[in-house]
Amino acid sequence: MGRDGVDRERGGEVCPVSLLLIDEAETFLLVLASELASLGAKVSTARTFDAATAVLEFQRPSYIVSELRVDSRWLTDYIDEVAGRVPVQAFAVVTAYPSVATAVRFTRMGVAAYLAKPVLARDLMDALPVQRFGGVSDAMPTTVPLKWPTLDRTIWEYISRTCAAAGSISEAARRLGLDRRSLRRMLTKHPPNR
Repeated sequence: MGRDGVDRERGGEVCPVSLLLIDEAETFLLVLASELASLGAKVSTARTFDAATAVLEFQRPSYIVSELRVDSRWLTDYIDEVAGRVPVQAFAVVTAYPSVATAVRFTRMGVAAYLAKPVLARDLMDALPVQRFGGVSDAMPTTVPLKWPTLDRTIWEYISRTCAAAGSISEAARRLGLDRRSLRRMLTKHPPNR
């Protein structure tokens, strides 16, 4: 995905990336949608999964970016609900409640990205792979293979974000349920390849 918010398809054709954001927090939706639009993405928003389904009746976004739990329903249940129309690879998770367990679960499911809030629009765009799923306005699918982050990389990124948010190794170790010395050793290693 280009830094200008577009997917570069075969033959030099440029297609805008379209995103459907699902989250109960209206302020979060407005801010992230505005930032993504400034990067060139086409953005729709929904505050419930039912509202998202209504959007999907008329649009086929490149990606659906959702919180883990919306309107008392789990994202995994919603993915199952729309599985016939939307592949799991079109989903990305942006959550205020990240954990290694959910990161592993969604990575194994094959979601496009798993990120912890707060998230910058640029980080979200950079985390999404190039391939998109079909819709009315989509070009021919790319032949470039998907580049999924490895499980080790996903866990390393989660630990790094937790450390940054915690402000200290001791607090990060407490949040992660790790020994402080073990966490310090993990952080001295080079990040795993994607």
